[in-house]
This record gives sequence, structure tokens and C-alpha cells, in this order.
Amino acid sequence: MAARLRPGILLPSGRITGETDRIVHLFPLPLGAARPDRLTSLCGELVITPGIAEVLTRLGGMPCAACLALATGVASG
Repeated sequence: MAARLRPGILLPSGRITGETDRIVHLFPLPLGAARPDRLTSLCGELVITPGIAEVLTRLGGMPCAACLALATGVASG
């Protein structure tokens, strides 16, 4: 799944999400019907909880290079 932070979200630093914070990350979806309380991106840099992210239904936005490398196996050596 591809997702990024919604605009206007309060970040832990106290800033409000701007365009530079809205990198598109890739998230593994757990098997089964239960929805987890949080999802962690492949790169580990973004943890999303309900309401703070928008799921992308098509490709767009600036992708996270680390997530892409991990998804394609490039980072595994």
C-alpha cells in the first residue's frame, strides 16, 4: 500500500505537515481481516495511525527511495 501524511497534521516536532513532509511511503499490509492500530513503512521512518495519512489509489507524489529499494529487493544486496 502507498500512503503519505495528510496536509495539516501536527508533527511530533510541533510543526504542521507541509509538502516536504508528504513523501509517499510503502506499507506492507498484514494478512487477515483484522485492521492493525498502526502500520509501519518498509523503511521504518513513518508509522501511521487512522486519520493521519491518505492512501494513494494511483502512483503520484515524491516516493521514499528507501521504501522503493526495499520493495524491489535492491537494498538486500
